[in-house]
Amino acid sequence: MPAALPITKAYLQPVRWNQESGLPETTGEKFYVQFNPTSLKVAYANQKAGQGQPGSAPIQFVGKGTTKLTVELLFDVTVPLPDGSAGEDVRDLTQRVAKYLEPQEEGGEEGQYVPPGIRFGWDTFQFDGVVDSMDETLDFFSNTGKPLRATVSLQVSKKLWENRTLRSWSPTAPSAIVW
Repeated sequence: MPAALPITKAYLQPVRWNQESGLPETTGEKFYVQFNPTSLKVAYANQKAGQGQPGSAPIQFVGKGTTKLTVELLFDVTVPLPDGSAGEDVRDLTQRVAKYLEPQEEGGEEGQYVPPGIRFGWDTFQFDGVVDSMDETLDFFSNTGKPLRATVSLQVSKKLWENRTLRSWSPTAPSAIVW
């Protein structure tokens, strides 16, 4: 029987966008999740105006599209953590995710705050963006009432179209979309 392959763990990591290239750069350590998610949901959307109906204004792309990642992460301190330690309150782990909601002061500009960047990575899947929302469900407690297990639903978004201009598009036009 062949040897079992090691399990690749999903992770979260802080990123920032390089001002010159616009590409993300990692800025901190990876935070490995305890349990890999069972699924990843990726949604794509455009921002457009116009009806596209006969006799109406043609559809026009008026802004940048977005891509959104939704993922559920499970945390449980009754199971040994990846570093072998044991936790007491699951919120110590979920707060490491919640920190990506806290605006950070932008370098060089006093009073300018920006949302921190985050990378969700899992083997060949990589998604860089900013956290839109986080829902935390506490669902298992110690006999003293301390939360031991939590499910975190995380929604991360990023711009879909970068540095591109879309012209007007009409369903009857021969050249649909021109970059």
